[in-house]
Amino acid sequence: MTVMINIVFEFSCAVTCFFIAFYLRASFRKHNIVNNPGRSLIVWGFLLMALGALVDTTDNFSDLSSFEIIGQTSTQAIFEGLFYLAGMGFLATGFLKWIPEIKKSGVLNDELSEREKRFRTLVETMTEGLITTDRAGNITYVNERMEKMLGQSRDHLIGRKYLEVSDDTFDRTMELNSYETSIRSNDGTVIPVLMSQKTMANELGNYEGDIRVFTDITEIKAVQNALTISEELHRAIFENLSVGIGLLDVQANWIRINKTAEQLLGFSQNELIGVSYFDIVPDQYKNESRKNIQKILSGEADQLRVEREYVRKDNSTMVGDISVSAIRDSAGLPLYILAVLTDITQRTQALERLEFERKQLLSVFDSLSAIVNVVDLETYEVLYVNRFTRELIKEIEPETKCYEAFHRLPKPCDFCARDKLINEGKTLCTSEYYSPFLQKNFYSTNRMIVWPDGRRVKLAFDIDITEMKMARESLAASEERYRKLVDLSPDGILLHDGTLVVMTNPAAAKILGANSPGNLIGQKVLDLVHPDYKHPISQRISRAIGEDRLQPMIEEKFKRLDGSYVDVEASAVPIRIGGTSLVQVIFRDISDRLAAQQSLKRLATAVEQSVEAIEITDCNGLIEYVNPAFEKTSGYSLEEIIGRKCNILKSGVQDELFYRNLWNTVLEGSVWKGRLVNKRKDGSLFHEEATISPVRSQNGKITNFVAVKRDITEEIEMQRQLIQSQKMQAVGTLAGGIAHDFNNLLQVTLGYSEVLLNRMTEKDSGYQELSRIAQASQRGADLVKRLLTFSRKIEPRKKPLNVNDIISQTSQLLERTIPKMINVKLLLAPDLHTVNADPVQIEQVIMNLAINSRDAMTDGGDLIIETSNVIFKQGHLFDEGLFDGDYILIKVADTGSGMEPEIIEHIYEPFFTTKEVGKGSGLGLPTVFGIVKQHGGAILCDSRKDEGTTFRIYLPALEYSIPDDDHSDQFEIQPEGTETILIVDDEDFVRELAGDVLERAGYNVLFASNGREALEILRLKSKEIDLVLLDLIMPGMSGKNVLKEIKNLYRDMNVIVASGYSSGESEDLVLSLGAIAFVNKPYENRHLLKKIRQAIDLQKNED
Repeated sequence: MTVMINIVFEFSCAVTCFFIAFYLRASFRKHNIVNNPGRSLIVWGFLLMALGALVDTTDNFSDLSSFEIIGQTSTQAIFEGLFYLAGMGFLATGFLKWIPEIKKSGVLNDELSEREKRFRTLVETMTEGLITTDRAGNITYVNERMEKMLGQSRDHLIGRKYLEVSDDTFDRTMELNSYETSIRSNDGTVIPVLMSQKTMANELGNYEGDIRVFTDITEIKAVQNALTISEELHRAIFENLSVGIGLLDVQANWIRINKTAEQLLGFSQNELIGVSYFDIVPDQYKNESRKNIQKILSGEADQLRVEREYVRKDNSTMVGDISVSAIRDSAGLPLYILAVLTDITQRTQALERLEFERKQLLSVFDSLSAIVNVVDLETYEVLYVNRFTRELIKEIEPETKCYEAFHRLPKPCDFCARDKLINEGKTLCTSEYYSPFLQKNFYSTNRMIVWPDGRRVKLAFDIDITEMKMARESLAASEERYRKLVDLSPDGILLHDGTLVVMTNPAAAKILGANSPGNLIGQKVLDLVHPDYKHPISQRISRAIGEDRLQPMIEEKFKRLDGSYVDVEASAVPIRIGGTSLVQVIFRDISDRLAAQQSLKRLATAVEQSVEAIEITDCNGLIEYVNPAFEKTSGYSLEEIIGRKCNILKSGVQDELFYRNLWNTVLEGSVWKGRLVNKRKDGSLFHEEATISPVRSQNGKITNFVAVKRDITEEIEMQRQLIQSQKMQAVGTLAGGIAHDFNNLLQVTLGYSEVLLNRMTEKDSGYQELSRIAQASQRGADLVKRLLTFSRKIEPRKKPLNVNDIISQTSQLLERTIPKMINVKLLLAPDLHTVNADPVQIEQVIMNLAINSRDAMTDGGDLIIETSNVIFKQGHLFDEGLFDGDYILIKVADTGSGMEPEIIEHIYEPFFTTKEVGKGSGLGLPTVFGIVKQHGGAILCDSRKDEGTTFRIYLPALEYSIPDDDHSDQFEIQPEGTETILIVDDEDFVRELAGDVLERAGYNVLFASNGREALEILRLKSKEIDLVLLDLIMPGMSGKNVLKEIKNLYRDMNVIVASGYSSGESEDLVLSLGAIAFVNKPYENRHLLKKIRQAIDLQKNED
């Protein structure tokens, strides 16, 4: 039984080993790894193990049959052992060789996964746009760069047809090299691109779609168009080198390859141009290759050299040594990528070929008409020069320094490229320099290379650009002259292509209402034309282009950018620039000319209808023309005056010297201005303000004289009356100075008279005499009041009023007093705030300012009176005495002669005037200033010489009506009282009088002769004092300051202010500082008692 089990077991082992061996062999064949030694040993190991098991099985069969062949058992045992040992050895050896491969396979898979990640990152960050499409041309993937180029998101693009975003017309089922096409961004912009396409296939080789790489070639085209002469010089070298050289753009697309590269890669140059460099790189190296290219472009590496496999056209591979570097411009930006490819399998032949090519290169260098030299970067020693350099510079000894040999300088040149190549780490740099020794300009291209002995050297190509630079400078100067000619032309110059404007000059922009010429570029030509002129101008454009001839100057009407129209005179001529047909339009604004023509027509009417007298004479003074106003003023008709001498109006008031000076002025060609006293036909005299101007012919000869005269008889009379009035005001000013003292004296006289009269009856002796004293004192007080009223030195009689009404009334008077050549304009705010003001004084302010403006505009002008509401915040005019709040603004402006700054400083000083003697009192503006200040306002002056003057008056807006002296009828007023009153007055008689009156009325009275004494009494007895009677004008501390201090220390203290003369301090100002009432001296005793009782009771009621 045991033998049978062994037989079954051994047979099963043999079958299993055979199965494993054949399974592994089939699997290895399927995956194309049959020739792998490790895997073959494993298969053979399992086969030998299977044979060993079969031998053991036959041995067990012999035991089962109970007979054996002599020597058979031992032989089977030997074979069995050999098979087992050999199988085990093969398996062990095979597994030992296979395990590293398994590990390596795992590492490769990890590396492949990592490369795939890096490849995807590279695709997303690459500077080229990338699109993949399926068989139907539907977009299946776009990278981030492609999203930006198309201006659309990836989600919006995927699933759309590729032809919706591209202008391609080729069959995309075939693989093409790089070619130029265009794509359309979301905003409609057409972007020229260089597209590289790669067909995608599945494992069976079936077409699955395309990969397209797009490079924006806008800048590349510009670079291609700007190729320099050095490219031509290198072309012969490039084509004849035996190493494979390829030139790529910055997107790594092939631009050009030489013949050797064609042979190495199996592609012709035409087949490879536009194809991506990465298309010949096997997939496993593409990610690394992209990184290397990026290092070259970014400047991280000047040159990279790698050895790897490359794919030929026939899909075979070659192991090549490729060196990649960047060609940069003068700014260090990469222009191209230079790739040098060498087949390593033929290295020996390549070295021999390299030596041949070196000689060939030297031959090429010798054939160049440029300075070619090699210089040691460390020692400046010249190592090589070509034939052209040797012939140009005769004396070049061995070990000569480059700056000595080429420039005859004792030290290195300032423009030497050594610093850029060594210190800045550049391998290529370019520059321009001027050689004083050769007296020529050169364009130098310098590259750092390694000399055969290992030294770093500089290979320089210096091309003579003297003539090119002179031509370039000449062209630039010519262009600058033409540009200035166009820009400075007074006529508008406009270029268009028949539809759109392509260029204009500043004059054209100004005429058409544009801020700059650039605002007109791209405008449709016919949009700049009046609708009535569009058809004829369209025909002129067609004729100019079609017939290629000048279109003559005609009058047209253009449309400005703001929609207004302008009359122009324009001509058009066709021109060609760069093969493009354009039309040049030259035009000028004739609005002024047309307006002048209309003005001539209007002038004739204006002269006839003018209210000014106009007289035209010849050079001898014979009258040739007068207008109706002259007839009206002089009393002579046109028929009576024509042909008569102009002295027919002479009155004899002005002497011969006056007229001699007049005639000398006009005969010299100057304008005479002045006043004439003439005589009418009826013999009456009248005053005229005249301007006499000479009229010249085209050759400058005086042919006529024109006199424009205005009758100012009434105005002179009014001025005389005004001056007289101002002089009288000066007298009032002097009287106002003594008003305070005079009123204090009257207060004592009137007060004590009233006290005595209250103690007597009419029958008592002396009653009538006292009554006359009281009446005389009252008349004296009235006299002072009238005098101060005349001089505007008392508090104005204020009432709520609308200043617009005063100005409107005043303007009617101004129209009769101001010359017609001055235009009065009223700009009155309809919602102007009400103010608390004296209407008579406000009228005087307006009149004084208007008369000053009139005197400043002898040649006429504009007088503008304007009102508006203003709000002051954050102490806007605190320096002018104005607090924050609502105000009205009265602005009086003129366009007259203006004032110098040193004049403005004194305009408010009394008796200061700049007018001639007899024409001004110097009190007008001081009066205005005083009135404004009395109204709690401010006045500001802004004036510029020859530009005019503007006065701005600010008056506080009224928030409530001012109550009458009687505060209320709600309670009965009792003149008597028992409260304590503090009387503060510097006049002893006034103080004693007030105390006597108050004590007789039952009040307790305290006295203070000045402000400091009053404050001290208040400090000691403020709780006992019910009211303070305060004089406003006192020596030392003024009543106003005392009032401020009292209200600051004792907010609820009642204060009544009394004054014989306020000196400009208005009742409103005193009340605003906290006073409860204001009393003018001299006051009646009962009036004072009434005010005091009223104030105290009002305070009690409020409490």
